Amino acid sequence: MMTTPSIIPGVADNGEGGERLLTTAQAAQYLRLASSTLNKWRVYGTGPKFIKLGRAVRYRHTDLDAFLASQSRLSTTSQGTLS
Repeated sequence: MMTTPSIIPGVADNGEGGERLLTTAQAAQYLRLASSTLNKWRVYGTGPKFIKLGRAVRYRHTDLDAFLASQSRLSTTSQGTLS
């Protein structure tokens, strides 16, 4: 089976509809942020959705993409998202 290349090393789409879960470091790389930013956002509840598996934290690509979409603004003073 052929896999699709990923922009995140060690993470590939398996082509079967199953989504790979990303670690905090991989999610931060995907968003081009520091891991510490995601750690703070989890505490404050302001970042993307995440999954807790025991002590492990994981992120779905779809949740990261949805978070990015929700951050679109028309101006620096805009409170809402683009419609």
